[in-house]
Amino acid sequence: MIKLLLFISIALVGTAIVIKRKISSAARSQSQALLINKIKRDPSAGQAYAGKLDMPMYKKGNVSHAAFDLIKEKIQSSATIGDYKILYTAPVSDQLLIFTEITFTDFDVTMIGDAGDVKKKGHCNFLMRHHAELNELELYSTMYADLNEKLHMQGFIDALMKTTA
Repeated sequence: MIKLLLFISIALVGTAIVIKRKISSAARSQSQALLINKIKRDPSAGQAYAGKLDMPMYKKGNVSHAAFDLIKEKIQSSATIGDYKILYTAPVSDQLLIFTEITFTDFDVTMIGDAGDVKKKGHCNFLMRHHAELNELELYSTMYADLNEKLHMQGFIDALMKTTA
């Protein structure tokens, strides 16, 4: 009897964890879409959001303002950069907000308890700006929540630098 109760408890906890991950994933995707729509309706919301992207992720030296403008134009005219889909870009003053999405395979436990590879979507947002005094291109984002997000951020930065080299 105790073994049965233990098994049921473990099954319920496992199911709850899977459901929580599914809900969190859906909420992040919905949140991303709502944010983009808000910025489309009210560009000043882009300025407010840009202030939240305060974690330096990358710096590239020896980038003139003209080269920075060319990089911005390339990003804005691209549907993808590497494996990353460009969901939306928004100019903020002389900076550029970049909203990305990547579909990736991850090992996970499904709703019915099967373990295996599943397709997931990750979202990373960046603020790209030019530091005129130092002639530097700078990319900012938020602090990553987990290893997957860190790898996705770095993957986008690597793809962007290869594309704009």
